[in-house]
Amino acid sequence: MDDPVGKKTLDVMSHATYYNRWLFSQIVPYLKSPLVEVGSGTGNFLPMYIQSGLKTTAIDFNSEYLKIIKSNYGIDTYQFDLQKSQVPQILYKKFNSAVSLNVLEHIPNITQAMKNIFDMLAPSGTAFILVPSTPWAYNRLDKNLGHVKRYTIPQINSIAKRAGFQVIKSYYINPLGLIGWLVSGFILRNDNLRAGPVKLFDIISRPFLFLETFIHPPIGLSLITILKKP
Repeated sequence: MDDPVGKKTLDVMSHATYYNRWLFSQIVPYLKSPLVEVGSGTGNFLPMYIQSGLKTTAIDFNSEYLKIIKSNYGIDTYQFDLQKSQVPQILYKKFNSAVSLNVLEHIPNITQAMKNIFDMLAPSGTAFILVPSTPWAYNRLDKNLGHVKRYTIPQINSIAKRAGFQVIKSYYINPLGLIGWLVSGFILRNDNLRAGPVKLFDIISRPFLFLETFIHPPIGLSLITILKKP
C-alpha cells in the first residue's frame, strides 16, 4: 500500500532520537511480554522493545510497512485495520501490553479502534496511547498528515472508558513542540515535517523533556494515556 507522506514522516521522526528514547522511558515501566505495537509503521520504536527483552508483535494496516519490519527485525507481524468491527481470533486476548503511538488520530472511528485494542489485551493488560493534543492547534500539517482531529485528555479518557478501560494516568507532554507546530503550520505554512527542524528540536528539547519527567505541563503537543483492562 503506497503511503508516501506517511513513510516520509516516519523517516523524519526517526531523527528525533533523544525524544524517542525519552518517550520510551515513559512507556517501559508499564510494559510486559507479550507486547503488541498497534500501528507500528516502519518500526522506529521496535529496537527499544526488542532490546528490553519484550516479545513483540507488530500490527499495521499497511502491508509494505510490515514487510520492512519483517525484513529488519524478524518478529511476528499481522495486517489489521483498527476500524474493523471485530478482532481476529488469533489476536484476541493475546497480549499483556499494547502500545499505540500517533495512530488513533488517523482513524475516523476511534471508538472502534480503542475497543479493538481492548480486545487484544488479556485481563489486567495495559495500554499506552499517544495522540496529538490541543484541538485549536489543528492546522495544515495535521490535515496533510491525515489527522482526523487532535484530542483533549477528557475526550480520550471518555473513549477509553467506553471501550472498557480503566484510566491509570493521563498527561500532556512537549509544550516546546507545540510552539514549533504552531509556527510551522500557521506562520510558515509548511505542509510536512522536515528533517532539519526535527533534528534541531531533538537537541534543544532535551532539558525541557528532562523536566517533564518530574513535572507535567498543563498543555502540550501530545498527550499520553495509560490504561488498564480490568
